[in-house]
Amino acid sequence: KNPTDEYLEARMSAAPGPINFIMFLTMFGEKLKGTDPEDVIPNAFACFDDDGNGCIQKDYLQDLLTT
Repeated sequence: KNPTDEYLEARMSAAPGPINFIMFLTMFGEKLKGTDPEDVIPNAFACFDDDGNGCIQKDYLQDLLTT
């Protein structure tokens, strides 16, 4: 089921700043069903965070996903 533009706009305007993955889950998580336990997802992303700064470089992630 696709959300309405109004719903998305309301959610986006409620964000306190840039939306990272954790913020996305916080904002939209109640609509997700069958998701992994809360600690599994950040731990999975941490495996690819070589610098430990909470970010994954786009080129690095793209390379991982396409090779």
